Amino acid sequence: MARIYKKGKTSLVSSILNILGLTAAFAALYIILVQVRHDLTYNKALKDSDRIYCMMVGDRFADYGASCWINRPISEAVIAASPDVEVGGCGYVGKNCSTATVLFDDDRQMSVKIGAFSNGGKDVFGFELVAGNWDDWINGVTYAVSESTARRLGVEVGDVAKLRRNTRQGLRLEDAVIVAIYKDMPANSDCATFDMFYNIGNEGLDNWSEWGYNYFVKLREGADPMAVQEAAKPAMKDAFMRLYGIDPTSLSEEENALCEETTGGIHLQLIKLTDTYFAKNINASGKTGNRTTTMTLLAIAIAVIVIAFINYINFFFAMVPLRLRNINTRKILGSSRFSLVMSFVGESVTMVVIALALAVAVITLFRQSTLASLIETPLDFGQNWGLAALTVGLGLLISVAASLYPALFATSFNPAFALKGTLGTTQKGKAFRIGLIGLQFMVSIVLIICSIFIHEQRQFMLNHDMGFDHEQLLTVPTTKKIGFDRETAENRLKSDAAIKDVAWGDGPFVCDERMGWGRKYKDANVNWQCYPVSWNFLDFMGIEIVEGRNFTPADEQSENGVYILNETAQKMYDITVGDQIQGHTDGLAEVAGICKDFNYSALRNEIGPFALYVFGKKPWRPCMQLFVRTEAGVDIPEVMKRIQNTLNELDPSIAAADFDVQLFDETLQNQYKKEQNLSKLITLFTILAIVISLMGVFGLVMFETEHRRKEIGIRRVHGATVQQILAMFNSRFVKIVLVCFVIAMPVSIVIMRRYLEGFAYQVLR
Repeated sequence: MARIYKKGKTSLVSSILNILGLTAAFAALYIILVQVRHDLTYNKALKDSDRIYCMMVGDRFADYGASCWINRPISEAVIAASPDVEVGGCGYVGKNCSTATVLFDDDRQMSVKIGAFSNGGKDVFGFELVAGNWDDWINGVTYAVSESTARRLGVEVGDVAKLRRNTRQGLRLEDAVIVAIYKDMPANSDCATFDMFYNIGNEGLDNWSEWGYNYFVKLREGADPMAVQEAAKPAMKDAFMRLYGIDPTSLSEEENALCEETTGGIHLQLIKLTDTYFAKNINASGKTGNRTTTMTLLAIAIAVIVIAFINYINFFFAMVPLRLRNINTRKILGSSRFSLVMSFVGESVTMVVIALALAVAVITLFRQSTLASLIETPLDFGQNWGLAALTVGLGLLISVAASLYPALFATSFNPAFALKGTLGTTQKGKAFRIGLIGLQFMVSIVLIICSIFIHEQRQFMLNHDMGFDHEQLLTVPTTKKIGFDRETAENRLKSDAAIKDVAWGDGPFVCDERMGWGRKYKDANVNWQCYPVSWNFLDFMGIEIVEGRNFTPADEQSENGVYILNETAQKMYDITVGDQIQGHTDGLAEVAGICKDFNYSALRNEIGPFALYVFGKKPWRPCMQLFVRTEAGVDIPEVMKRIQNTLNELDPSIAAADFDVQLFDETLQNQYKKEQNLSKLITLFTILAIVISLMGVFGLVMFETEHRRKEIGIRRVHGATVQQILAMFNSRFVKIVLVCFVIAMPVSIVIMRRYLEGFAYQVLR
């Protein structure tokens, strides 16, 4: 009686563990599949997405990829010259959107994302009006708002919302007139990355030197994008000649050939919008992802479900010897083999249904927790009903597959053989179960190793020497008013004993996107990212000058601006200190010096040609990104408050709390948010896989102890201790783990090499 009770208790514990393991596996599968589908279908739900292309400029003679940052006059000329372009225009979407705060009269605040389009750019994406009129959407203060955002803000057409946002003109307050409400765009698209957008109008339309715009085109049905690129060549050539002040009608045959050679390498490149998410070697305007990362998550989902499936098979095999007498007693009493098999399957389906129900609860809790931020898309079952159905279907399939073979195996023996209790001693059965456990261990070890490497890669990027000093550094965007009176701001700030020094830049210092400049140099085209700064910026950041001179205060009064280029730009274009290259005016700016290469973007990117630039006395705009170096050991939160109060006194139109002072290191960490989320996800699911694998080991141990019960008793009678019995069992699993580790290590290295291909700087080098 005691033995029957013990077997029943063991069976119940094992059943509960397997239900919990399946619950975790189904929840993990659904969560990961939602993220994977988001990545694989990004932008594909947009209307006519197969005809929408991002316009980019590439240079066949350069070793860098195409860039989405493009010149408006050139883009408009190309669109006008291409009969296969149905509509085209400018637009800021994805990561190029800005963040703003809507201010309410009752002191409430709501954060929104702001996009921008020209009329043609808006028409490319086919926004569907719910209320209002596009004819009223005419300039930078009239806005179109998504339907869900209008409900969230409580606004209608004709209302005026007060916005505080950071623009190229600095942090500012403005009245946003709501003139249109449009139907919500697909959630997994670049058009869902903003809540409202304004009309960019004619900004930059006649500026041939500004390369800070994104352009999109919708081609006509059946149009060949390669033909459009080919047809754009004359317009591109003519536009670049105009950019460099060349009149193509007055050129000699020799001069025309030279222009053909120098401008021929620069070409229009159309990238399908649905391809930009995973595209490599391009500087895309919208949101981007990493195919290796997506496939890694999918592999983890498959690994977790495989481990759970193996566990489930082992569970039913472990139950065979415990139920064998019952099965064969029922056989003797007349039960058919089919009914016995169906009882196994029915029990399995019941357990899986319970696990699926519990998985729904787990997913609901996950959605409400902070862990939900690791997934870039909503986990609602209504929005992902297809994946929910797939998970349920896969669960039921697993329930049948995992129980059918053990059921057929258990019912295949004649009653006399089974009642003797000799089942389970067959070598084939043992090898099969050990092989399954070994596969579990190998998958778990691969996940552990990959999790460690991903974590180490992120730590490597965070701790890598980027080539400048970011210790004790704070940063904050200011306003145009403060930017035009930098001297007063500097004096006020540096009067604080906790502040060591200040400097200024044109926007964030480390970022993947910034202003690109194309210029003419020695009859060739040069292209680099340009970052306007205050004269003391390089000394402030500890960036070394390797040739020529540093910026001086006199450069702030120069007529045409002053360059300092990085080593990569000098080597790529063979530039000499003292050379003259067009700056932000029609005149030529001096190349004053060459600085040592430093990382100005995330370490997933190689260092490219880069220019630091002082505008001189006729700037396009003031530098409004403030950098503050504090003394060591000061109270940083208190210094932040004092900086906010000082900036508020200098520009009372912005409340002190609205100046977003941040630790510079925190802004660096934000560059690796995706890697951080991936690391957390893989760690989470690795722990899950290990736990499920341990459940599988429990099933195997239960099977082994049942069939070696007499052997254990005899060993105990002859003086064997509990430790010796445990060592006997553990030695087998230690050997299995060692073999699995030897196999898993090279597999893990191959996987991580593939993952690290997406990073210019790698921990494995």
